[in-house]
Amino acid sequence: MTHQGRPYPPDFGADQGGNSRLFRALWRGKWWLLILPVLGGVLGEAYLKGWGPFPGVTPILRATAKVIVGYKEVSLTGGAGDGGPSTKPKNQLNQQRVLIKSDPILRAIADRPEIRELRHFKDIGDKPIVQEVNTRLGASVIPSQDILQIHFDSPYRKSAERMADIAVEEFLAYTKARKVEQMREQTELLLAERQARFDELAEKNRKILDLKTENVALITGNAGSTLAAERLADLYNQLSEAKQRQGETRASYDRLLAAKEDPDLFYLEGSKHRSDGQIPGKEDQIAAAKARRIEVEGELQRIRETRNPDFPAVQAEIQDKQSLIDSLKKTESDIILDYAEVKLNEAKITWEEARQRVLYYEQELDDVTKEALGVEESAQKLAALQREQEVINSEIDRFLQRINELNLDAEAGALNLHRMEPARIQREPVKPDKNQVRGSAAAAGLGLALAFVLLRGMRDKRIQTVEEVPELLGASVLAVFPRLSGRKSRSEVGRVVERDQGSLAAEAVRSVRTATTFGLPDNGNGVALVTSSVAGEGKSVTASNLAIALAQAGRRTILVDADLRSPGQNEIYGVSGKIGMGDVLNGVAPLQKAIARGVVPGLDLLPAGDAAGRAAELIEGKSCAMLIRKLKEHYDCVVIDSSPVLETSEARVLASLGDLTIFVLRLDVSSGPDAVRSRDILQGVNARILGVVLNGSKPKRGAKAYAEGIAYGSYSSQAARGSAAGSTSRVASSDKGMEAWS
Repeated sequence: MTHQGRPYPPDFGADQGGNSRLFRALWRGKWWLLILPVLGGVLGEAYLKGWGPFPGVTPILRATAKVIVGYKEVSLTGGAGDGGPSTKPKNQLNQQRVLIKSDPILRAIADRPEIRELRHFKDIGDKPIVQEVNTRLGASVIPSQDILQIHFDSPYRKSAERMADIAVEEFLAYTKARKVEQMREQTELLLAERQARFDELAEKNRKILDLKTENVALITGNAGSTLAAERLADLYNQLSEAKQRQGETRASYDRLLAAKEDPDLFYLEGSKHRSDGQIPGKEDQIAAAKARRIEVEGELQRIRETRNPDFPAVQAEIQDKQSLIDSLKKTESDIILDYAEVKLNEAKITWEEARQRVLYYEQELDDVTKEALGVEESAQKLAALQREQEVINSEIDRFLQRINELNLDAEAGALNLHRMEPARIQREPVKPDKNQVRGSAAAAGLGLALAFVLLRGMRDKRIQTVEEVPELLGASVLAVFPRLSGRKSRSEVGRVVERDQGSLAAEAVRSVRTATTFGLPDNGNGVALVTSSVAGEGKSVTASNLAIALAQAGRRTILVDADLRSPGQNEIYGVSGKIGMGDVLNGVAPLQKAIARGVVPGLDLLPAGDAAGRAAELIEGKSCAMLIRKLKEHYDCVVIDSSPVLETSEARVLASLGDLTIFVLRLDVSSGPDAVRSRDILQGVNARILGVVLNGSKPKRGAKAYAEGIAYGSYSSQAARGSAAGSTSRVASSDKGMEAWS
């Protein structure tokens, strides 16, 4: 289907009217949006308190014990600043938090005989105690205060407090035992190292004794040449420095050699070497490459800005420029790598020089040692042994000091844990979170209400606003009838333009009359069909009021009730309707007997009569067309109340016979898809749709605006009576012609 050349949306009602439809859907469901969240909150409260079918929720209490963690590092070798207290790092605090739920501590807690007497564990049945402890026990940290919080959750206050205290006790006991074991292992290592130093010291003492025994002069103090001893000591120091230098240069060379395997690292080394010292020739090359690259990049930028890159020639030129830029970049990179190669070669040369220096000092030391005779050589050896002896004695003292510290820490504990206070129950239960339950229940109710309201709104295909009609059907709105009181009878509603001429509804009818008058051919005379998509949209009431309005305007008018299946005009005008259009078309009654004349001043009525179950055949037959032509010859205006378009086939036949069609819809009742289908059916028989009349609008939704747009003041009863009188005289003059119909 299409409307105004555009395909009709299959999801009409979901987005039609923009956000206004959404807001209206929400407004219509406002009670759902209010009641369901409240109901959800009530159900949440019932769940918490055990009302009705809910068993209720047992509150879970949490007992928390706090432990202050003070940490002191212990070094195996000692040194400045070691061994002093320090704030425990956050990651180590977290290690203690995780340790709480380690298997040894959980089993130690579960093995405590007293917990089997606690009420909490009497209620768990056959569930393993270790598993229950693991589920209920937890820990958290306060890093800023070095506090470890150990907690236990239970429905029972005393069980929770006692289990939290037991957990702290087992945690402290396990931590102390583990730390003592670590201290013992460290002490054993220190003792083994200390014994090795003692053995080394004994070996040095033996060498010193042997040396003094071989050189009696060393014992008496007549050492001989002091210059040789000083030379040997100096060479020894220089050799040590040369070996250290050799190690440093070797490490630098190995690092550069390893970096060469990674181009990025090797490039970085070249950049560093370039910043330390530039090579003139290399700098000229890199400057020339960089300048050329910048020049080519500028040319490439100008080509892209000034020339069309879609041309093959330009593309080729761009590719050549880009290739040249890449080549220049590679040239710059290769020069940086050349710097790295230079740095690598320099490192290799430096290392080789350091190695040669070591060999030189070793050879020099050997030569000087050989030159030093007797006492000089022995004195040097003695001095070296004595220095080594002092170093070993110093190490032995340090090991002894660390062993003493470890012994003290084993008694006090290097990890200083202090329980601040016994476990205490928190003020509020940790489970359930009442506010969260209430909020979740209310939110669930609100979500359910929103889903229901929005789904109902999405499925609602009804026409809800006046503004939807022109866009939907491609037809103008002739008038909007206000919603009338439900206490009015159908006769009152169908004749409102006669009985309440100053009302808003009467003004709307007169606006339809004006449009109809201008829409009919032959100086405003002709056949006007009034129909709708389905029954109940107000077509009969609209047709009746339109016919009365035309009669009040002085036009000879007849209202034809062509809805042979479900007639309504006889009820509106209080006529019997036993003889009517169906009888005339069946040939069982003459037309003059079927017409009820003067049902209101200036208006005749042709009721539906009895179609004998052949409504479709009668309307589709030639007699119907002939009847309408005869009525058109003797009346100015023929208003036909047709059956609904989608419910019968008669409407499309009558529409093809009429001069114009007025389409009736009811706001908040008529379906958008049905209206479009009806319009397409009418257009399929070349019916001329004059416009749409909307029923059932509240005044604020457009009825007043549409009525007042045409009315220029209220009609007085006197003017109305005058109009009706004129109409009556004109209709009376046509009676003679009616007598000839048979």
